[in-house]
Amino acid sequence: MEERSLVYLAAVLHKIGSFYRLAADGKNVSDETKAWVAMVCPDLTDIAEYLHWTAQFLLENKEGLLGGLSSDEVDKLLTTILQDSNTIDQNIAALLRLAQSFASAGNEAIPVGKGDSLKSIFATIKAESLKSQKGFDLLPLCFERQLLREQGERKGNCGQLWTGFNKAIKRLGQLKNSTIDSLLSLMETYTYCIPSGFSDMNDVSLYEYSKSTASIALGLYDFLAAEENEGKSINSLDDSEEPLLIIGGDLSGIQSFIYDVISKSAAKNLKGRSFYLQLLVDTIVAEISEALSLRKSSVIYSSGGGFYLITANTKFVVQEMKKLRASISARLLEEFGTNLFLASDWTGVSIDLVKNANLSSAWESVMAGVSKRKAQRYSSIICTQSGYQQFFEPSGIGGEAARDVITNEEFAPGEQQIKFEAFGADLAIKKGTNAYIELGRKLRNKLNGLVTYKSSSAVSSGSIRPIASSISYDVETAVGSAVKSLNGEYLAVNEPDYSQLQSQHEPIGFALYGGTDVPRDKKSQVKELEQLAGPESGFRRIAVLRMDVDNLGKLFKSGFDAGQQTFARFSSLSRQLDYFFKGYLDKMWYANADFREWTTILYSGGDDLFLLGKWDVVFKFAQQIRNQFKQWVCNSPAISLSGGTVLVGPKYPISRAAEQSGVAEKLAKGHVCKGQEKNAFTILDYPFNWELEFPMVLELKDQLVHMIGSSKKVNRSLLGKISILYEMKLQQEREGLNPSWSWMMVYDFAKVISDARSREVKEFMNGLQRDIYANSWKGESIKKFTDYHFLDLLRVAARWAELELR
Repeated sequence: MEERSLVYLAAVLHKIGSFYRLAADGKNVSDETKAWVAMVCPDLTDIAEYLHWTAQFLLENKEGLLGGLSSDEVDKLLTTILQDSNTIDQNIAALLRLAQSFASAGNEAIPVGKGDSLKSIFATIKAESLKSQKGFDLLPLCFERQLLREQGERKGNCGQLWTGFNKAIKRLGQLKNSTIDSLLSLMETYTYCIPSGFSDMNDVSLYEYSKSTASIALGLYDFLAAEENEGKSINSLDDSEEPLLIIGGDLSGIQSFIYDVISKSAAKNLKGRSFYLQLLVDTIVAEISEALSLRKSSVIYSSGGGFYLITANTKFVVQEMKKLRASISARLLEEFGTNLFLASDWTGVSIDLVKNANLSSAWESVMAGVSKRKAQRYSSIICTQSGYQQFFEPSGIGGEAARDVITNEEFAPGEQQIKFEAFGADLAIKKGTNAYIELGRKLRNKLNGLVTYKSSSAVSSGSIRPIASSISYDVETAVGSAVKSLNGEYLAVNEPDYSQLQSQHEPIGFALYGGTDVPRDKKSQVKELEQLAGPESGFRRIAVLRMDVDNLGKLFKSGFDAGQQTFARFSSLSRQLDYFFKGYLDKMWYANADFREWTTILYSGGDDLFLLGKWDVVFKFAQQIRNQFKQWVCNSPAISLSGGTVLVGPKYPISRAAEQSGVAEKLAKGHVCKGQEKNAFTILDYPFNWELEFPMVLELKDQLVHMIGSSKKVNRSLLGKISILYEMKLQQEREGLNPSWSWMMVYDFAKVISDARSREVKEFMNGLQRDIYANSWKGESIKKFTDYHFLDLLRVAARWAELELR
């Protein structure tokens, strides 16, 4: 094993003994382990207890670790982990110590109790008051069950975790293509819930700490190995030196690309486009990682079209990134035109910032650089003669030129036109559109696994190969599979505890994907939008929903106090958001029969989602997503979710509907309620604060449905009267007229009350009349809860009730 890999593996595994010690429950390491440590490192007399347990883990897995390390390699690994300066290079020992110190923010190592579980990272984010202090179950990572519980309610124990981990390690050791990153995936599954074991870091898992240590160690190693740093040592670096580099990237145009389709067969295309884009981002990250020889730990975050990596700050890395930026931009432009653009930039990170856990300035710098690149997209291309012609000279034919029937894009002269059988022989689609449809057809069954190939020679005829990369993919679904061989790396999708997975291939890791399945009709065919609109007898409308986390960039820049801003915390925040939007949301969809039958998740990852389906089911799904998200972030007032939805007919262009839902989402993000910004949901054209306003509208709607519905205690005409009163009020206030609407309200409501036969109706109508006239809610001024008038809320509730009662 080369020295670089040895350093990386030592950084990954050095604290695994902390996990083993917890599982041992008070037992001591074996005499054989003590003898082995004494033999390999005879001059070391003072070794932390957890390191003895790390040694025992290595001893027990000598034969099978990573497919078989030699005895000499395991001995060398142990001396590296123990930082025995008598047998390893002094610089390597110092490098590992520094990486461990940086990852722990210099906090003191403390023993973790066997019942201690990881605190949610959201409990650390700045907040004036946080009532909940939830922690994770001590069970393998799995999204089919609740993960976070209050203290005293948590399930599982470290013994169960270790048994599963140890069994999985031995199984992994039998696979010829297992890697150190495979080991890291197992550590995520089994140590995501175990505290790192440092003071003031009970919100950072053992997995995130180990991952962070490994990424820093790798960056420092590559920095010192660079030609321009020859002769430097770890101890010679001063605090102003910038040995590390943060690389940031953001793929613009994702949402518009996904829904940029116009035909009634959009559903055949949308799913494939969504999945393709997630693979595209994975491909970009994989290309960068391969070019820079990075590992899984180097990826701080990669989801939702964005990514952040940590690497060495060397001339080679900067030069390679400039080449990659130009190459990827050119290939994106060639394949997608100006629809998709990758903005990327990087910034150096000083020892001082990492040592003092004060990374917000570096994070802010790279985000600003990415934003600047986004604003100056294609500037380097436009400045060339060919680029100027490409962007500013007339192109296309126009008029009667043939167009892609799904995307409406014009065919270039001589471009291949593929017949689309759903429309007949005289209509056609582009090669790219056909690829998305074919991918969507593959995904008509549940996505189970994904195989990644690192060279084009391994590609099968059905493989997906974004932007002419050497990296390609095959998918495995519940029925059949495109996977022909296993020359690549097989990842189980949304199955973190893949050690027990029954599959035609042995997985070496897992991947998360939001929306692994789709609703189907009775013939098991994917439902088209016409079918998702609902039964023929009811009110048939499609609701398009977009939601995302509020102020996420601000959370990364200033969500943690100085001294808490570590790579591990940033990675934890990103990962726990991904757990929700990719893993947990997918299982939420599966758990509800209405969601499975009437909605489809087109995109979910990072911090946002895009889904559509039967209007009333989407409304319910949106509420459940928000409620579950609120619980997921421990009810933190510092982090919220806003969204917007629009209703359209089943034949309405989905591209236009998606744009309108984006407008509705922006309306929610611009909403202010009693000084509280965002944290809102736009429904039926009105934004409502989730906490204060939306519950009132929902309660009023339910009351109206109860009174007018099957009981027919009140005539449905009341809903029309409410709308007329609202319009009158608006007009009279706008024109400065006397409020005759209020007199009409008294008259209309009095008639309903006089005709009512039940006390319940009389009380309900009297209450409505009182609240409209006094602008109140349950006896209090409504101004305490909202800046809306009560009639504004009632009118939206009436519209909602009317749709539900059709």
